[in-house]
Amino acid sequence: MWRTQDSFTLARSADTCWPETRCDRGETVFPQPESPSIQLADTGCYDQFATFVGLDYESSALDYFPILPTADTWSTGDREVICSVFDTVQTTGTLAGAAR
Repeated sequence: MWRTQDSFTLARSADTCWPETRCDRGETVFPQPESPSIQLADTGCYDQFATFVGLDYESSALDYFPILPTADTWSTGDREVICSVFDTVQTTGTLAGAAR
């Protein structure tokens, strides 16, 4: 059970060009579970983990998961990826800079 979680935004703009998005034509396709966008979101969160937490993922006691747009929010232009950082023990406050 996740006790504490914190998050940071990886991508915010509706103009973000995901692999399924034909930005040149204004076409968008909602990412499927095995799509490159899912891997891209996970990789992006992984890459930013150390900056947010203050310690690289492999050395950290914390974990993360990307929160992606839903099919409904995607259709309204949502391309935001929220990287959620969590701990399995009770903590108080943000995990930003926790360095553990």
